[in-house]
Amino acid sequence: MAEQLYYTVTDRLSTLHDTVVVYPGHTAGSACGKKIGAAPHTSIGQERLSNYAFQARSAASFMRMVLTGMPNPPTYYPVLKRVNKAGAPLVETLPQGEAFTSAEFAIRQQTGALVIDTRSPDTFGQRHIPEAVLAGLGSSFTTWMGWLAPYDHDLILVLDADDQFASARTELRRIGLDRVAGYLAGGMRAWSAAGRATATLPQWSVHDLARHRESGQDALRVLDVRTADEWDDGHIAGASHTFAGDILQGVDPPIDATVPVAVICGSGYRSSVVSSYLLTRGHRNLVNIRGGMGAWNNASLPVTT
Repeated sequence: MAEQLYYTVTDRLSTLHDTVVVYPGHTAGSACGKKIGAAPHTSIGQERLSNYAFQARSAASFMRMVLTGMPNPPTYYPVLKRVNKAGAPLVETLPQGEAFTSAEFAIRQQTGALVIDTRSPDTFGQRHIPEAVLAGLGSSFTTWMGWLAPYDHDLILVLDADDQFASARTELRRIGLDRVAGYLAGGMRAWSAAGRATATLPQWSVHDLARHRESGQDALRVLDVRTADEWDDGHIAGASHTFAGDILQGVDPPIDATVPVAVICGSGYRSSVVSSYLLTRGHRNLVNIRGGMGAWNNASLPVTT
């Protein structure tokens, strides 16, 4: 398909006039490719000047350009291909999901349902259900649910407000995650009021991280979970790198569970997802870096390439 794409560029797109407006099907943040720009529209002329795909002079060089560094597809892509081919079940046949009491919710978790906490990273960090995995509602929700959620387990949700359940369930159905069993009625307030155990995930600012590194208090490691392109553009000296999606697919990052680790991404969202997952895998000495490398760069803190 990469070779076919080369001829699409050379035989079709390159023949169009520079003024032709282009509306991309994907923008930055999509897992459907690499170096995807953030502009909501562009032009053939602009792409001819700046898009690496127009620079290749042979099919072989184009294929090398396109395929080198291509991100791994999310876990759910192969599933969606099968669903799209066979046909998805009708929405009215799917379970609607229940409002669980804290006792019912706990039983569901104990019998194998995966707890998805859909609140913000900061709120999750302050207090969450042990063994819950974070995937905050918003533009990145389905992307990261597609990386981490199994299709053969029930999902039960923790929400900021009960009335968010219907929209969260719809978003999950859009990527074929149909086994949404229900949600915790009353959220974390109800869980805590019932006297049930909670866990925390410390949140540090980039200044906290910089001061801690300068003090040399302990053997703190930094784990950067951004993409390879983001890492290459600049990272914290001495940090380790493993892409978030790879970790969620079972790749072990180069960190010791007994050593304190600060997890960082671009904004603090992906690092929170990864940190919550690593907590379920026995890592206990973790901190999430609020604001990520975006905040680090804005603070003019040092990076290396």
